[in-house]
Amino acid sequence: MLERQILKLLYGNYPVAIFMTLVLGGLVSAVVINDINQQDVIYWFATLLLLQLLRLADFLYYRITEHGEVYSIFKMFRNFRLGTALTAITLGVLPLILVSNAELTEMFFVAFVFAGLTAGATSSLGVDRISLAIYVIPMLLPLAFCFFSIGGFMPLVMGFMIPFYAAYLFLNSNRYLNRLTENVLLRDEAIKKEKELFQKQKLTELIVKIQASYLDGEINIKLMQKIIGEVVELTSCQFGFLFRIRRKSPIEIDSVMIVNHGELKLEKINGKSLRLDELNLQPLSLEAYFSQVILTAKELEVDHIEIRHGDAELILGNFYGFPLMSDDEVIGVIGLVCEYEPISEEATNSLRPLFHTLERILIGKRPDRRRQERQDKTTEAAAKSEDSDFKQP
Repeated sequence: MLERQILKLLYGNYPVAIFMTLVLGGLVSAVVINDINQQDVIYWFATLLLLQLLRLADFLYYRITEHGEVYSIFKMFRNFRLGTALTAITLGVLPLILVSNAELTEMFFVAFVFAGLTAGATSSLGVDRISLAIYVIPMLLPLAFCFFSIGGFMPLVMGFMIPFYAAYLFLNSNRYLNRLTENVLLRDEAIKKEKELFQKQKLTELIVKIQASYLDGEINIKLMQKIIGEVVELTSCQFGFLFRIRRKSPIEIDSVMIVNHGELKLEKINGKSLRLDELNLQPLSLEAYFSQVILTAKELEVDHIEIRHGDAELILGNFYGFPLMSDDEVIGVIGLVCEYEPISEEATNSLRPLFHTLERILIGKRPDRRRQERQDKTTEAAAKSEDSDFKQP
């Protein structure tokens, strides 16, 4: 978050920095150019102009890519710092061109312009110490060397003043960075609280809607799809599914898919008589981890699992399995797959009331196991009684 904000501030000042560099570079060239250095100064300004055009292209590239979901922060920092360093080196070459053929007043004018550029850089580049260093040092170091080489009391004093001025710029830049860090942390905390409040409100509305639909007898597949879709959105995942489970034996279950949000390949899970022990022989399969949720009756989180999606397309993501319980028995499983960022513990805890609501719905929709067992025993006893009556003479 902090790096993105720093990058945004650096590129936000880019157009103004490019414009001022060209304007001041043109003014300096017009002041110091003479018959001796005319060709060198023209070449110098042409190089500076070309670099600023490349920096402008980099700025336009950033403006295009920053609106995408994923872009390389490292690459954008590299491009920005490279353009800044080349500009500073080009500006630093000017005193070396002028030291042998310019008057002392012209050198003082160059120092005055460089002081303005570096002072402005403190506010625009102060949020990034590396960018400020690669801009200030290559520009001021050659200027100090030129003043020392000219000789005389005033140039010598100017040469000694430049390092102290550069040190002051770096110390002053710490204030900008500290202020930015505090602002970003406060903003991040405010966004996080706002997001949590929105999630709680949305979950509450969803739970109320589920309960109302249940009382009205309107629980259907469409509603379940909407519920899992909301869960996927709230957790920033890409895939989600819901299964109803009925255990037939310790190693055999009936698993019926209710919702498959994102169309993952779940054919091996969806179907009757899924044998849990066979799945454990495939330690990297989604089916194996699905079975572990049922066997352990606990939540499961697995990083970097390979999952089939679409037409046998392989994706790499994080799998989260949440068991839905009734009387210490797993009656359903909610699975989520995130390709990018893992689910936070806060998000998981906020979803528990929704999961408890789904548990009550699945309990209400599935047949009562104990009642079914009593009916089976009654039927069996009645059948034995009929056989006994038939065998009597």
